Order: sequence, then structure tokens, then C-alpha cells
Amino acid sequence: MRIKRSVLTARRKAQQPIAEHGVQGEGNYESTRNYNAATRRFVESGRVDEAARRAAPRDAKEAKSIEQAERAGAARAKEEDPAVTHGRPRTRAKRST
Repeated sequence: MRIKRSVLTARRKAQQPIAEHGVQGEGNYESTRNYNAATRRFVESGRVDEAARRAAPRDAKEAKSIEQAERAGAARAKEEDPAVTHGRPRTRAKRST
């Protein structure tokens, strides 16, 4: 069984001391750059609208389930991300009793 070179490289990096493979604090700068580049390529590809349509709820039951999950997550959050509220005041999620 052959293992891809990238998998072997990742395993070796994981076994090295943190200072040797660039993980600093809470993040890895190389991973951040790779993620940002991939995100930029995706946005520039013009496939965002298609992906959003595919991710939309398929029916009312699924939409309700998604909304309930969002409320459950928001109830545990310390504060709402300003990018999510788009300048609107945050409404607190109702906790189920």
C-alpha cells in the first residue's frame, strides 16, 4: 500500500517540535495562507452563488432544523459576530424550557 508523499510530510511535521514546523501560538501561518489563497480562488471562480443554492434548505422541515441549530449555538455564544448581524442589534435566542 502506497501512502501519498503529502501524508508522510504531514506526519513528519506533526512529530517535530512545534518551533521546527512553524506553528506559533494558536495558529499555523502556512495553513492560514493556504486557506486564504484557496478561499480567494473559490470566490474568484464565480462558484459562490451555485454553492449557496446547493447549501440552501431543501424544504421547510430542514429550514426549521437549521434555524433551531443556529439558535442553540447563539444561546451559548458570548456575543454575536458583528459581520453576522450586519449592523442590526443582536436578538437573544430564546432558550427552550
